[in-house]
Amino acid sequence: MKLLSAMTGYPWMITQQAHETIASIVNRTNDIEAVRAAVGKPMQNSRSTEIRNGVAIIPVTGPIFRYANLFTELSGATSTQMLSLDFNSVMKDPEIKAILLDIDSPGGHANGLVELMNMIASARGVKPIKAYVGGQGASAAYGIASAADEIIVSESAIVGSIGTMMEFEDRSEAEIRDGVKRVRIVSKVSPNKNRDPSTEEGLGDLQKMADTLGEVFVSAIARNRGVSADHVLENYGKGGVFVGAESVTAGLADRLGSFEGVLAELSAGNMGKGGGSSARQRQLNILKMEE
Repeated sequence: MKLLSAMTGYPWMITQQAHETIASIVNRTNDIEAVRAAVGKPMQNSRSTEIRNGVAIIPVTGPIFRYANLFTELSGATSTQMLSLDFNSVMKDPEIKAILLDIDSPGGHANGLVELMNMIASARGVKPIKAYVGGQGASAAYGIASAADEIIVSESAIVGSIGTMMEFEDRSEAEIRDGVKRVRIVSKVSPNKNRDPSTEEGLGDLQKMADTLGEVFVSAIARNRGVSADHVLENYGKGGVFVGAESVTAGLADRLGSFEGVLAELSAGNMGKGGGSSARQRQLNILKMEE
């Protein structure tokens, strides 16, 4: 399995800096079996759920990928696959009275992200669900946070970066220089298959894909936050980020707070400010009607 396939040709909801950091890891070691041999560890996800005073603390840290593998472990990443399993598990556990999503992530793969957002949002009203952003809550990570009843951020939290990006590596000049001639044969029934991103038509198709995924992402966030998609497009940064109180003023977050403070509220059975608002309840009803 080549790690390079995780970087190119797939839509991402992530900050540019984080994307470049992951790319540098991939460029250093592109073969997952070589990484496994060098590290000498079994493939498993590094994150885990912690239970404190009846509150399940689910960490959402590092880059976000759909499936758990050695790469997610090496990069301190989160798997939406494992996150979904853990979330469903604590929702079913009668000993768990509330859920706290502890978020510090630049975002990640678009694949499976909206489905996870919808799953979390549809659980509103069953148990209190809070999202706390102490570091980064960017792009896909912000999407996950938006699905909670309430978003609380630290004064230094970085929130936003809403949107979708794709990246392709054009090696045509290098191949010409190295004497490599690439031949691609596509069936007549599939003229739009494997578009070349170096051409105007190919780039246009990929831009359309990124735009469509971006619209789906924005719509899901708008529904979760109880606002219109136009409101998100106009007021949520247009791909930029906000720091701490700025995110509250812009409407991306509900209030400032601390991790221990939010945990204490949930432990005491206090929903805190903003939880269970009529706007959020309306969105809960919409989600349940769509199921």
